[in-house]
Amino acid sequence: MARRRKSKADRDRRDINEILPELLKRLGVSTGRNRDLQELWLEIAGEELARCTRVASLRGGRLTVEVANASVMQELSVYHKSDFLKLLRQRSRSPISELRFKLSGPLRDPFEDESSARRQRPTD
Repeated sequence: MARRRKSKADRDRRDINEILPELLKRLGVSTGRNRDLQELWLEIAGEELARCTRVASLRGGRLTVEVANASVMQELSVYHKSDFLKLLRQRSRSPISELRFKLSGPLRDPFEDESSARRQRPTD
């Protein structure tokens, strides 16, 4: 029996479980768990460091935090990582075994709602 050749639409189709998290991240929308982790991160890191960082994901016990620039990433990695990981393990409802920092460039405030972000954008 001859195999049916997949159409371009079938080849390009991705599962919603792959697409949705990526879309939410691009839009800057926090899920409930990420929002809780973001609030905990703010509490632990403090306002100054939290302004330059954002909780990106928690997968398999690895908490990934996006960092706006290399100097902050260096500071976090060298001076704060072990203390922050200890505090995250104590206070988080989710099991965290590893803390990873990832350079991401300029960040949007994760607590800013979409409507206020639209109002603040300059018009051309």
